[in-house]
Amino acid sequence: MNSIEFENIKIYEINGYTRKSLNGEFTPLELSEKLVNEWIPYYECHKCGKGDYCKYTIPHPANPLRKRDIKCGVAIDALKNFVNKTIFVLDNASRSKKQKYLDAAFHFYKYVIESEQWNGSFIDNEKLDWWGKHAVKFYSEILPIRDTLNELGNCLKEFPELYEGTSLLLVEGESEKAFVENLRSDGEISKTWQFIVESYGGKGNKLPKRIKMLLDDYQKKGYLIYIQGDEDGNGDGTGFDKFKEYVNQSYIVKQNIFQFKYDFESSIPKKLLYHVLLDFGYLENVSFEKFRRVTEDRPMNSCLLKEFNIDTNIDNLKVRIAKAVGNAIFHIDFRILDQFYETELGAFVRFLEKIK
Repeated sequence: MNSIEFENIKIYEINGYTRKSLNGEFTPLELSEKLVNEWIPYYECHKCGKGDYCKYTIPHPANPLRKRDIKCGVAIDALKNFVNKTIFVLDNASRSKKQKYLDAAFHFYKYVIESEQWNGSFIDNEKLDWWGKHAVKFYSEILPIRDTLNELGNCLKEFPELYEGTSLLLVEGESEKAFVENLRSDGEISKTWQFIVESYGGKGNKLPKRIKMLLDDYQKKGYLIYIQGDEDGNGDGTGFDKFKEYVNQSYIVKQNIFQFKYDFESSIPKKLLYHVLLDFGYLENVSFEKFRRVTEDRPMNSCLLKEFNIDTNIDNLKVRIAKAVGNAIFHIDFRILDQFYETELGAFVRFLEKIK
């Protein structure tokens, strides 16, 4: 790519709020230099906690305790590399994609320079001491950077060549969330799953509106959405009937949906659930055969209450069960893994393993 023409483009000004026009034809090098000049401020490197060892600093000619006032070399090289390595996506791109690309470049640069300066503050004891009791606020000042990254994700989702999307799994309740979190790691060992898990809050009349708000918010930030729900014993056999509205409105594809026939607790293999409840001090003098027989093909939570007077809605029992089951499956014997995958909960784990 020799050069790119920009017409009627508005790039951010250095303050990150107002914009100014960008028009003309630029080579990748000319564009990166233009963005460096527009966005990166001058900064005295001795004010950065990394100034003592950063390779970009320039000594002050008149004061050995100070550094020259320069544009941050870390930010310059990062921004130039971003343009150099990614500008190929603008080959025959529309004006709107060019706008998104330059917005992405700004948010990328903003993340780099802000995180670099804040990290420098966190290791600068002299600066922290100078701020005294107010220094404790530094540790929360970094949080707005997540908004910058969300804006970056929103821009990059227009370029699948650069960003496949961060995956988000929305689950019905806290027990499903606890299960996934305890299935993905134990101690120092963890799976390579990178997706995020959030609960959309269970059942209720306001649920469709709540899910739509979540989907709108997360999709805007560039997340790839997966969702889990319960059929409560009245599914239509499609495997996604509770979420057809969202499929029809293109919020989510049906392949990214998993529904339990009844609910999470009913999907747990009987023998595993039986031993978990025994460990919790329930089911004394109840044989596994009786437990299996009276819970066969019935909603587990109502069955436990009716047959054994075990109310899973109290004492945080649902979440406790979920944690124990997740941990048990994390350590499952590989010799029975195929057998486990044939269960409903095993199918859900297969679903989780396919999340990118």
